[in-house]
Amino acid sequence: MKLALSLDVFGQGFAAQGEDPANSSLVEAALKILRDAGLRYVADLTIAAASSGASSEAWAARWHNLLRWHDLSLASARPVLGSPYEASAELAEASLQMASRLGAAAIFVDAGEDTEGAARQTAVRRLQALGDASRRLGMTLCLETKPGLCGDARGMAATLKEVNHPAVHLCFDTGEYLRLNPGASGEIALQRVLPLVAAVRLSDFHSLGDVAVAPPLGAGLGVDFARTLQILESVEFAGPVIVYFSPPASRRADNQQSLIEATRQALDESLKTLRECGWFSSAH
Repeated sequence: MKLALSLDVFGQGFAAQGEDPANSSLVEAALKILRDAGLRYVADLTIAAASSGASSEAWAARWHNLLRWHDLSLASARPVLGSPYEASAELAEASLQMASRLGAAAIFVDAGEDTEGAARQTAVRRLQALGDASRRLGMTLCLETKPGLCGDARGMAATLKEVNHPAVHLCFDTGEYLRLNPGASGEIALQRVLPLVAAVRLSDFHSLGDVAVAPPLGAGLGVDFARTLQILESVEFAGPVIVYFSPPASRRADNQQSLIEATRQALDESLKTLRECGWFSSAH
């Protein structure tokens, strides 16, 4: 299994199109944290192809050089598709091409709202079109665990059956599944949809009042990471497995150095949990 760290832990979309990663101390610090922890894969790079092909090419070239310099590989990317998708299909295709050139094997997207009738058919056609584009580029399109079409195991299975595309699969998020389905067993849900899963996001979950928090792995409630590993090993799962957490809210508003240190500490705690659960004997 390819164990990766989600770049979202540093702030969602911090490395999106328009920023210069070569001049960003936060990006440099993020990649150094990965290497110091012994990880080799980066996940959840946000890619938004600009209308100018030249600026997109330059951005992709800078990221290619950064990853190569730090001896890291890109496990997954998240394209910014725009709304409505039909009006931005060309830019979506360009984003997928950029992800492919950077070496991403998986593309993560939100399947969309759980609708009926014509709206649902539009959503299905959209996912099929993205699946076609991903397949042409040798990538897998993974539908994320989010409210809507892929909010629970039944919805995931129904959506994949309806889309019926060989390049469209699931990214199963352990903590998010518990947030969306209180009282459910995430491990049972993972087993039910396992043949459809091409990527897994390891996250934990607990709530502080009305606020949902993704703490360091092992600090939440309900996710059995040892059992999750057993389930994946039972099918010799080879897709990316992505570590995700959110730094404490009180630290996010502080300066950049505070964010970096909070993230490093949370990663250390998360990897300690995974190590105790046997993950490092299976991760590459």
